[in-house]
Amino acid sequence: LSPDLLKADGVYFDETTKTIEPAGYKALVIYQNWLDPDGAQLILDWAQKGLPVFIMEGAAERTPFNDGRDAELAETIAALEELDNVRYVEIY
Repeated sequence: LSPDLLKADGVYFDETTKTIEPAGYKALVIYQNWLDPDGAQLILDWAQKGLPVFIMEGAAERTPFNDGRDAELAETIAALEELDNVRYVEIY
C-alpha cells in the first residue's frame, strides 16, 4: 500500500474497528527504504489512534526526493517507534 493511496478519496482510518477502510486492512507494514514525510505523518496519526504498524529494518530512512525533509521523516519515524502498537522488525 503506497502512502499516496492512504490519501486517496474514500480511504480512511476507522477508529471503531481500528482498520484502514474501505479495504479493512488491520495493520500497516512499512518496508521500502523511502517514505514521503506527509505519508509518514498520516501513518503516525492513525497509529496514535490504534492502527498497528510494523517497520521493517532499513525502511523509511529517506524521502523519495532530494527535498531536504529526511530529518523530518526521521523525527516522525522515531515518534512512531515509541508507540505501543508499533513494532520494529529486524531482518536476519
